[in-house]
Amino acid sequence: MATHVAFLPPAIRLLIQENHLADMIKEPLVPQNLFRQGIEREKWNAKSGESLIITRNGTLAPVVAASTPRTDPTPQAPTLEQWGVTAENLQGAVEIDIRQNYHTITQEFRRQIGSLGLQAGTSVSRWVRSKLFQSYGGGHTWLTAGVLLGGATLTVQSISGFTHNFNTDGRLVPVSAATPISITVDGETVSVVAATPTNPALPHGAGTLTLAVGVVAGHLINVPVLAATRPRIIRVGGATTTRGIGAGNLITLTQINSGVAYLRTLGVPTFSDGRYRCHLSPEAVRQLREDAAWQLQVRGVPDHERVTGFEVGQLSGCTFIENAESPTYYNVAAGEDFNGAVTSAQTGGQNICRTIITGPGTVVEHYVPEDDFETTPSTAGFGKREMLGKWVDQGNYVKGLVEGIHIYFRLPLDAKGERSTVTWSWTGDYGVPTDFRAQVNSQAAYKRAVIVESCDLG
Repeated sequence: MATHVAFLPPAIRLLIQENHLADMIKEPLVPQNLFRQGIEREKWNAKSGESLIITRNGTLAPVVAASTPRTDPTPQAPTLEQWGVTAENLQGAVEIDIRQNYHTITQEFRRQIGSLGLQAGTSVSRWVRSKLFQSYGGGHTWLTAGVLLGGATLTVQSISGFTHNFNTDGRLVPVSAATPISITVDGETVSVVAATPTNPALPHGAGTLTLAVGVVAGHLINVPVLAATRPRIIRVGGATTTRGIGAGNLITLTQINSGVAYLRTLGVPTFSDGRYRCHLSPEAVRQLREDAAWQLQVRGVPDHERVTGFEVGQLSGCTFIENAESPTYYNVAAGEDFNGAVTSAQTGGQNICRTIITGPGTVVEHYVPEDDFETTPSTAGFGKREMLGKWVDQGNYVKGLVEGIHIYFRLPLDAKGERSTVTWSWTGDYGVPTDFRAQVNSQAAYKRAVIVESCDLG
């Protein structure tokens, strides 16, 4: 056992060396990280605040006409898709009083570590969730104030999906007079040259859209405002905006089938199991279980595992994942930069439940490897390393990696040597690749997933 953790009671040292500490963190962390499971991860050597523009080739248009005899084909340059990520750090910590809790330290340690793992999992999950739904839920909003004839400013529920357009290089750039974005206001086509959030801390929330030219007709409050590049959203009941969803608009396999058909039509590949992944909230699972089409799948088998386990399983070309972090009015915090309305107060009618069906490549995790910092100076010497099972003793702290999240267990550095700190840290960002130039009959900027909106009666 490394001498630098000798201050700990034997029971805690054993937890570290036999890797039970990692299991204690992983147990509450993993269920909160379902949006991260199976996505592509790319190492990124960056510092906090550094940005990266990612470029990939688009598709070449198919050849639909025969060539002229005795002529060579004309070389074509593939179109480009470009998007950006920014290295951000998420972290949290708990403090454990080693001396005062010496005789009950194991129980206190387990309680604190469990809370820390839950916080880490939830925090990183909501970071990727926000990126995913900002992209695939953007471009759909409504007026929160009426606009008169000739008015050139629109006050809307969310400016997500209206803030950027594509330049000639396929890069997302802020909307401006040089790169306006085409939208419709209750069917009238206009151009947006600026998008300003009401609260700068919530850049995808409520705000104003500035038009190149004023509207030619007045428009009432709550009419739909839609971007030409908006991704597909399937709403139960067929409403134009989220506000139109009523109490009876519950999700069924009909909407799942529509979403799968849409992705297949656009040529979105499936995961290795030949299926898309469908993330549902527990309330959406309940609604699907009451759908007659779903019940037909398990009829005559009363003890079927999908019934006893409250599961949906694999149906309609999807692997269903019950994800408690799917956005609902229960888990979207008021201060979170989440663009979609979730509460009845926001919609003027019903709480909203959002389900998303994804294909591979919908989100890419760009992570900063904090392990590269292992040889930095510590209070116990330069580059001190000693293995504790799968953990590393760095001299004044022990560090480990759990599901891509770094855990640091620091020895007490207070005056009496009583309080130890356990910290988690994750640095990186989640990139959402665009497919604006994919050769299909769709102007949507994002084409690898589809959202289903329904009423949340939970």
